[in-house]
Parts: sequence; C-alpha cells; structure tokens
Amino acid sequence: LNTLEPSIEVVEERCAGIGEECDYFYAFFMCHDEIHALNVRYVVPLNSWYFIGRQNYYKNEVWLNRFAYSAGRLTRVDQRRIAEGADPRVASDGGNAYGIITSYKNPGWGSTLYDFRRQRLVPIRLSDPIGEIGKNWQPFLRDGELFAVHEMAPFRILHIDVGSGLARVVEERDVGFNLFSFYEPYPMFRGGSNAIAQDSEIVGLGRSISQRYRHHPFLWH
Repeated sequence: LNTLEPSIEVVEERCAGIGEECDYFYAFFMCHDEIHALNVRYVVPLNSWYFIGRQNYYKNEVWLNRFAYSAGRLTRVDQRRIAEGADPRVASDGGNAYGIITSYKNPGWGSTLYDFRRQRLVPIRLSDPIGEIGKNWQPFLRDGELFAVHEMAPFRILHIDVGSGLARVVEERDVGFNLFSFYEPYPMFRGGSNAIAQDSEIVGLGRSISQRYRHHPFLWH
C-alpha cells in the first residue's frame, strides 16, 4: 500500500458453463492475522440475469474462505457455506469482522449481519422508514461500532447494533448525486466496496452505472 504499485493476484481462474456452480464476488478481509473472504456461489442460469429478484431464479449462497499467504501467493486453505444470499461486504478492525449479506425475500431485498468472531447470523431490521432496504451497503467500523453507508443519493449512514441487528439512521444529507439510471428507477451512483473510517473522515469506493454491465468505479471521501 505504501508503494502505490498494486498488483493483480489470480487465486483461481476458470470458465463455468450453464448449470455449473460458480464462485465470484469476493470480499477479502484480515482478522486475527489471517486472510479471509466471503464470496458468492451460484449456479449459472440458463436465462439472462435480467430476471434477478425472482425467488426461484437461481441458487445464491455465501461462503467463508480462509487463505494462506506464502512466497507471494494466496492459497485457499478451507471454505464453508454460511448462508443463502449474495453481494457480501465486510468491515474488519483485525479483531472483529462483520459481513453484510444481501438476501431476496418477498416483496423485496433484505440484509443479514454475519458476525465472524461469534459465528452468528442476525437479520437486520430498520428502525426508520427510509423506503427500500437496498443491497449495496458499504460497512465500516468506528471505535468498535458498526456503521454502513446505506445509499449515495442521498448520502445516508446507518448505525447497526451487532447484537440485535437493529439499524437506525445517524446521518443523511443531499450531496448532489441525484442522477438516476436510465434503465431502472435507482440512482446511478451506488455503493461498491466496504468503507474505511479514520478520525473524522470516511472514504470508500463506489460505482456509477451508465448501462447494464458497464460500471465505473470512483473514490468518495
């Protein structure tokens, strides 16, 4: 990180055919000096994923991985299933780690908290009426407390109680990102990675979507 010369590490590369299981969407994190990741496993569907959101569309699962790093390479040590769901993001301070997992439940999206240290799943409930729960949350830790950027437009931050899963709005402001995607009624600017908080600052990677399958990462601060 100090050299600002990132490299690409290929852990596994393969093509998956229709009807085969595929691992993707890895959220890496460090905890107790070990490298872990939550990832999505799903069965490649026969039809287009434009039908995402239908409960019987495809099987989505989130898996937990542990890696060893030696001689400049990552090697998967073990992997186990955590829950049904998709698009995990993880916030970790090295001692605790929390994943936000997206799940589809009629009539809309839902979110589940995964407590890595306690190995427990907690459904997330919203205490404030903010409309749709969404699925591109950007979690971060500050002084041991779990927060998440819920939305970019408006810029909304939630505090999540890791014991009960209750989430409440602690900050919301209009930052001028109120541009909507042309193909669906959601903002063009959306969450991407987890966020990082230090002192009074928060930074993260978001993404803007100009058309289906065309994402443009950006750094927000």
